[in-house]
Amino acid sequence: MGLRHLILFVHLTGIVFWVGGMVFIRVCLAPSALALGIWMEVLARFFSFSRIAIALILISGISRLLDPQIDTLPLAWQLMAVTGTAAIAVFASVGMGAWARLCTAARGGDKAHIQTAMNRLGRCFDIVLVLVTLTATVATFGLGI
Repeated sequence: MGLRHLILFVHLTGIVFWVGGMVFIRVCLAPSALALGIWMEVLARFFSFSRIAIALILISGISRLLDPQIDTLPLAWQLMAVTGTAAIAVFASVGMGAWARLCTAARGGDKAHIQTAMNRLGRCFDIVLVLVTLTATVATFGLGI
């Protein structure tokens, strides 16, 4: 196993944990009526871990794109970098912003603002999951073009 394989492993593992966390929250937890304290604990852990996963995804992705052994980057990889970066940008701006607003609303006990922030967070996850699905589609099927 070479360094390239290790970098790919880190990249895919980061994606699996980040995206898997969003799917778990969106599909398994979203329909439930969990207490706010449980939601806050789950989301706090998710956002703490997702920061690490995204950092690993970015570092490993950039290192793959800058690999001196690759003469020409496949178009699929270039598109994957664009859609993946878009997913991370949406998550970072909208998701982290909604998370911050949720924390503020939860401290104040404002139920309307809590619900608004939760809805915004859910929409953000939906957009990111669509972008990640597009990224995976481009990354796999795009190589066959």
